[in-house]
Amino acid sequence: MKKTLLLAFSLILVLTLAFGLSSCGNKDKGDGNTVTYELVSTDDFVGVVEYEGTLDTTGLYLVPAEGERVPVTADMIGAVDTLSTGEKEHTFSYNDQSFTVKYVVKFSVTYIINGVAEKQLVLDSDEVVIPNAPNVTGKQFEGWSRDLPAHLTSNIVIEAIYQTLSSSQDDIYTWLGAGVIDLTGYAPAGATFEVLVLDEFEDEDDSLADVTVDAANAKINYSLNGNDPVIISLKAYEGDALVAEKSWYIEKVAKPELTIGDKSGIVGITVADRNAMQRVNNNSDITFKYLMTYSNGNVEINEAGDMLYITPVKAGVTNVTIKAVNAMNALESIDLEYCVVVKPRVFSITELASEFGIENIWTIGGINGESLPALGLTYQDAGEEFIQNITWVTDNADVSVNNGVITLATTNKAAELVNVVARFSYGGITLDSQPMTIRCVYNGINVFNYNDLYTETLKSDPRPIVLQASIKEDFSASNYTEMHTTYEDGYYANADILDQAKVKVLLQFRSDVYGNGHEINAHNATIGTHGEAIGVLTDASIFRGPLNLIAFSDSGKGSSISAKAQDNICFAAYEGVTLNNLVLKSCDLTPNEEGKIELNDLDYAGTTVEVLGDNVTIEYCRITNGRNVVRAFGDETDETKVIHVTIKNSILTYAREYILRMGSNRFVACTYTAEELEAVMDYNSENNIVDNSPASPLLPGDSGNDYKLGKVLKGYDNLTAEQQAAYDEKYIMTYVTVENTVFEEAGIFAIALESHFSGSYLQGGSTYGNDLGVTGFAHWHDLAKTSYGAKLVFEGDVRLYNWKNLKDIDSSVLIENSFTENYDKFADKGFDISTFKFDMVALIQVVRDKTGYRNIIDTIDGEEYVHNGIIIYGGGKNYSIFQNKVNSVEFNHAFQHYPVSFGDVGQQLLTLAAGSEEFAFFIYDSNGTFKYNDQKNLKNKYDCVYN
Repeated sequence: MKKTLLLAFSLILVLTLAFGLSSCGNKDKGDGNTVTYELVSTDDFVGVVEYEGTLDTTGLYLVPAEGERVPVTADMIGAVDTLSTGEKEHTFSYNDQSFTVKYVVKFSVTYIINGVAEKQLVLDSDEVVIPNAPNVTGKQFEGWSRDLPAHLTSNIVIEAIYQTLSSSQDDIYTWLGAGVIDLTGYAPAGATFEVLVLDEFEDEDDSLADVTVDAANAKINYSLNGNDPVIISLKAYEGDALVAEKSWYIEKVAKPELTIGDKSGIVGITVADRNAMQRVNNNSDITFKYLMTYSNGNVEINEAGDMLYITPVKAGVTNVTIKAVNAMNALESIDLEYCVVVKPRVFSITELASEFGIENIWTIGGINGESLPALGLTYQDAGEEFIQNITWVTDNADVSVNNGVITLATTNKAAELVNVVARFSYGGITLDSQPMTIRCVYNGINVFNYNDLYTETLKSDPRPIVLQASIKEDFSASNYTEMHTTYEDGYYANADILDQAKVKVLLQFRSDVYGNGHEINAHNATIGTHGEAIGVLTDASIFRGPLNLIAFSDSGKGSSISAKAQDNICFAAYEGVTLNNLVLKSCDLTPNEEGKIELNDLDYAGTTVEVLGDNVTIEYCRITNGRNVVRAFGDETDETKVIHVTIKNSILTYAREYILRMGSNRFVACTYTAEELEAVMDYNSENNIVDNSPASPLLPGDSGNDYKLGKVLKGYDNLTAEQQAAYDEKYIMTYVTVENTVFEEAGIFAIALESHFSGSYLQGGSTYGNDLGVTGFAHWHDLAKTSYGAKLVFEGDVRLYNWKNLKDIDSSVLIENSFTENYDKFADKGFDISTFKFDMVALIQVVRDKTGYRNIIDTIDGEEYVHNGIIIYGGGKNYSIFQNKVNSVEFNHAFQHYPVSFGDVGQQLLTLAAGSEEFAFFIYDSNGTFKYNDQKNLKNKYDCVYN
């Protein structure tokens, strides 16, 4: 029986495009001499920007009261914020005026229909108008490539999926005995259809009376009563003309089993990865189409060949439905549920405090820990599912974490590193965050303020200190201790004022201090209240400058001379102490009006850190703003005790004198009496015997040449290991190893290895002074001595950023001289006392003028620059050693050796006081591989610190 159906189809296409336009101008009135502009927007200015796009400035102009308007360009306006949606304002400048442009950032949702893209700019999904997919002759619309998410988080593209229709007979396998054939797309609009049901021999079949057609939806609904196959045939007419013909062979089969690879169910993948799934079914005769829908926009799903791919867009939990559809039409389907847990690009733990410092390890103490901030989970592009059902896991039974709060169960263990992870579980998938490494100082006390810090440092057996906050404004100027100087006190003893040879110590670190990157700033004590002027003494300043090594004054002229010794101390580090991840400052520095730091503001800042014991380690620290930043000269009480200091992965900056100052507190005195010394000098002079400083004795065991090794490039390095060890044992008291550390901005040199003054005036000052008719030298006797040495070793990657303009070097603080003119009692003897200065610039110029030494200066645009790296100096014999074991590939530049002495610059009076033994500069020069411009233009200056 023939059943003829007349079906009428109509095609409707609805397109909606919405744009927003907004702009504003900001007037700035001129002073009569300046052109004043107004920001004007024309109809050409759209004012709507695509998310992560760029603002089109077409139609924006700056219009003056008179003259031509100026188009606003992208370069003029600069970068605008398009990384978040909504209404925005952007301010830019032109001709010393400010203008504000308003714009709106929207997400783009692009629908691609039959190859034509239609873009909508919207603030969220509820503004999107989903277009109707038009019928296309010869194609059948299958659906959209993805669902429109409930909320937009990025620009998206949605494509209409069409299936090209075949004009021949298609096979349809069905396992339910019923199905639907969608007729959309087989003929032009207005065509009429004739549907025939045939048996497999293409005869009309009267037995299939229950095959019906749903005309309203242009679908053929069929139902097979038995297992015999049938053919459904379709003819389409426009009037009497046949315009399309199609038939389907329908056969009932057993329902297949279908899986997607071996990962059906739940899978965990990471953003930027791609998860491949192979199509698997047990009946290769059946052709499937795969349609994917998913609950949000966390993933994109594509197919290629026999594979399906899930590509993460952002982290979260996505429920995916994969529909495998039989054959070419919407017939029976098999639905597979597939849950995708996408790990965020960043899924880590942070401590909620504001600092971690260089080391980036949070340290906690077991005492007073109840106030510690909790851990927080940090994630990027993750859904809310990632902050639910979090469990905390540690690799140490003595450490527990509940709701992010850490508890240490013991206080009698050594400090150790513990790993903590945040564990997320969903449907059998477990994802761990990146582990957070925490240093647990079980017997350490967590400190949040100055009072607790100071109280702990005064205890006879202080506990390790763990800073959980910076200490600045509450630093007290009323709390300090005093100690007798550990350096030379002979001048004070000679003057019978030995009780005045004391230095102040603000904080004594006799246990380890862990800083967590927090800052301890002694400004209130060294300078005065924060905000007061620096560089000058105030009534609130408790540091009044360093002790004197020697001094001379003339009360009548109100002038004085003094060579300086040990200074007051902000932070003293004693035996076995580790300073970890701290910021230590003697004071704050404020740039001048030109933005330059004035280092002479540090004249009364004291020593930032003084090492006063063996086995002291400074690691992952920023130490700054001192007259000297780090000083290491020996033990607190025993000058015969050898000390070892390690400085690693730290940044040391801004010293008035030296960033690192090294030496020893152990000396050998000159045994000449004043008369004997004078006789020796007369004899040497009469017999033309050159002896630079007979007041500077050799150390025991030296035959006369050992002390020169430290000042000769490679001299010490050329010794065997056994010879070096023997030298060290005889002469070295202070060992400092520097590794992966930056020195920057020293007023004189970055590092100094200092020896004791040993001029003849310091041995017989009373006699020589009386010869000159000056009694002020009476306390200068018995002070000529030779220091035991210090040894400096560079390892890893050590950087000395101390190329300086020659005119910026100011060494006046080493010997402070307030005489502005010659003193008549010296003038009679041919001495100009106003020249009694330690003039470092003069020394450098002497070196520059020597034959072949011109390279010490790097001249750029008429300005002279010198690298003030390392100096071995003092005037007496210096047994100190510098050994360069830097092995960095990125920063491994050769030091050059330049010798010089006071005698070279004709400073006779200074030479008689300090001695004339040779100095040594170890520096970079203009002939090397790291010059002034290299320092100036260097990027990643501190990367070595983070090794």
